[in-house]
Amino acid sequence: MAPLAAAALVVVVLLLLPAPAPGVAAGAGAADARACSAAGGSSSAGSSSGRAAAERQRPAPASAEPPRQGDAHPDAAALAGQAHAQGVLLDVLANVSTGAISAASALALLRDAAALRASLAPGGAAAARVAARRAAAAARRGGPSRGVLIVAGGRDQFANALILLRVLRGPRVRCRLPAEVVHYGARELDPRAAAAMRAHAAATGTALRILDGAAAGGGGGGGALVPPPHRAPPGGVTGFRAKVHALAYVTSFDQVLLLDSDNAPLADPTFLLDAPRFAETGNWLWPDFWRDQWMAPAVFRVLGLDVPWASDPGWRAAEAGQLALDRAAHADVLEWLVLLNGHSGSGAVPQDRDGGLVGRCLWGDKDTYALAFALAGKSASVNAVRHGPLLALADAGGGRLVHAGMVQRGPGAGELLFMHRTAAGKLWPHCAARRGQRCAVWGVTSPVDQAQLRASVEDVTGIELRASAVDAAWQAEHCGPGRGRRRGGGGGGGRAPPATLLECDLEAAAGRLPIPVIAAARLPAAARAALADAAAAFDATLAEADAAGSGAAAGGGGDASLYDDDEYADPDDDGGDAATLAAGAAGACGGDGGGDAGEYGDADDVYM
Repeated sequence: MAPLAAAALVVVVLLLLPAPAPGVAAGAGAADARACSAAGGSSSAGSSSGRAAAERQRPAPASAEPPRQGDAHPDAAALAGQAHAQGVLLDVLANVSTGAISAASALALLRDAAALRASLAPGGAAAARVAARRAAAAARRGGPSRGVLIVAGGRDQFANALILLRVLRGPRVRCRLPAEVVHYGARELDPRAAAAMRAHAAATGTALRILDGAAAGGGGGGGALVPPPHRAPPGGVTGFRAKVHALAYVTSFDQVLLLDSDNAPLADPTFLLDAPRFAETGNWLWPDFWRDQWMAPAVFRVLGLDVPWASDPGWRAAEAGQLALDRAAHADVLEWLVLLNGHSGSGAVPQDRDGGLVGRCLWGDKDTYALAFALAGKSASVNAVRHGPLLALADAGGGRLVHAGMVQRGPGAGELLFMHRTAAGKLWPHCAARRGQRCAVWGVTSPVDQAQLRASVEDVTGIELRASAVDAAWQAEHCGPGRGRRRGGGGGGGRAPPATLLECDLEAAAGRLPIPVIAAARLPAAARAALADAAAAFDATLAEADAAGSGAAAGGGGDASLYDDDEYADPDDDGGDAATLAAGAAGACGGDGGGDAGEYGDADDVYM
């Protein structure tokens, strides 16, 4: 690291860390930090020296005579802040010196964080935006507006969004919340899928808007995508960043249920926005399988925060295929969210991420939400669903069960609520047409965590479980026949969550190896029916795409299909995908599958 960059980083960190209390010897903590860094001290040594200094300078008990003015005895809070400052500074320098992060990326993040903090102070531009958003929501007749936000771009994601809307409005889920689908620019708009969405909305009598996020801008004036002090991210609003931008600047809803386009609700999620817990906290977040997979602690230390998995052994990373947020209550959190994702990557695999320190330390947007709450001073308001996700499995033949997605559960008794396709099978039409994989859900695991998956798979990105890694006999003793039953609670307001609970003793499965699996036939009736409805929506979308493509070919038209035939066609496909989808979702174990399991590790297919 160049001396000039190191010096600049030290100055910026010191400027952003807490200042000494009145009466503290000027620069005491900073001098210690500079001395340690000049001597090449490690972060742990710096932290311990700070703690030792705290012990030596512990203030007198409250009953003793208070220090006289001018005495160099800080109060406990100021002293703790100094010790923390030393540790943060030395940690940052250690990360830079080892090449884990660059001084330039750390400086850029700290500089922008300082600018935003100043802008959020009274009289600042960001503070004015926060106040305006809250005032607008408070003045809205009938209370805050609410709805579903879906961000989609290109043929595949628009097709997925169409499938999502069909499931959302279908006979099983029957969600009536209005929806907005956001794309960025004409290049991302699929006219045929958009027309199908509008026709479906008209047929079901539901509200739908399709919005161009690039045209909507960010309220920055002059067509700017983001307002000051934010700066547009390198490469523009793409990938994961588009979700954050649409949530912050494009959607019209005050209370938002943000769903990835490759998600499918298994029950009406409206009760999440009706829940007293949501009224209290203004958010719902969901856990991932992982604790710290694909994450680096440097971003937390640069920002002066504790590394969450180091301070809380039960902490889990987030999974952002679904989240709920009150944008008015947390308008300040949105400001920090935009800042963080301005320093994030475009959505590639971790080794290739670009765009800044956040992109190098975190995967996409998923963990920036809780981090934004922390930077806004609202960590206590983070409202994470306590039930861990289930791993959805597809039968790839030959005794191989491959990752088809994750089943997220509700906040009450763990009802099955969302099926998020977080692997290569995420684009089910894409998966069925090109890869030859069997995309239907054959079954699910018990809740799994990072330790179980690392012990059971060779590739944590692909996640393929062989027969020796799963326990198929566990379900016979611990699961009911799949009749689904309604239990109390659920976090709902005026309605109880649907009867979509697993009739299994999932607590008995915690941490077990081999991993217990539950066949789809043993899922509750409501969950099986919802998966069947999803399969029907997939089937209908594929059929329409094929019909459009055939019609264009007969008429000499151009690319009329939702998918390019030569890009997605599988020469070895047996043509039975639609039947397999429907039969598999209804509980069959189907198909001989095929395809290369290694394809499940494609960068653009994971956690989008």
